[in-house]
Amino acid sequence: MREKTGYYDRHGKAIRDGDKIKAITDDGQIFTGYVEEIDDSWLVVVRANLIVKPANRLADLNDVEILEDE
Repeated sequence: MREKTGYYDRHGKAIRDGDKIKAITDDGQIFTGYVEEIDDSWLVVVRANLIVKPANRLADLNDVEILEDE
């Protein structure tokens, strides 16, 4: 069973480790990524073309939505 992060998306659904989410940052940037715990913080990690981009703290995001499996 995947670990709960203690955060919830815009629909009130609990965000868990490994969830794919869409998020909006304070400056209005929209991105998708996967939730991972790194150094005792829940982060959204963006992977594109095998490059891992800088992560955003889940706690600092404005609007988060869990994306269902496509």
